[in-house]
Amino acid sequence: MSAKKVSDAEDVLERLTAAMREGRGMLKDIEQAQKRADTALALGRQVVETLEEVALTHVDGIIAECVATALQHLGETTDEELKKAVAGVHDHFNKLSDLLMGKSPDSVGPDVEKIVDNLASESTRRNIAVRDLINEKLDNFRKITGGL
Repeated sequence: MSAKKVSDAEDVLERLTAAMREGRGMLKDIEQAQKRADTALALGRQVVETLEEVALTHVDGIIAECVATALQHLGETTDEELKKAVAGVHDHFNKLSDLLMGKSPDSVGPDVEKIVDNLASESTRRNIAVRDLINEKLDNFRKITGGL
């Protein structure tokens, strides 16, 4: 082999060796970047898990607060309606007493059929009114709680 070919081969060998060194360096850089990416991915997953836990805790708190508010409102409304119903019963019995005792302008003596008819129609109207009111309050409760 000639000296020029040997020299050219040595040059090629040196360039190949340098390219291999550079390639190894790049591989090391890529491996380090891969490790950093894996670490970042693991941290990202931890952040997502933490955010999910915080979100669930926050949502649970909001739901509990809404339910507590709705229950308090329902309790207050029920108490008010119960007081109204009790007052209505008292009024109803007072009217019945007045009818039976002849103190009411509607009473014309001991006309029992008229008394029963008056009581039945008034009772029916009151029952319908109470039913409608209860349904309205239940609808309001469902709206507040989102249908719970």
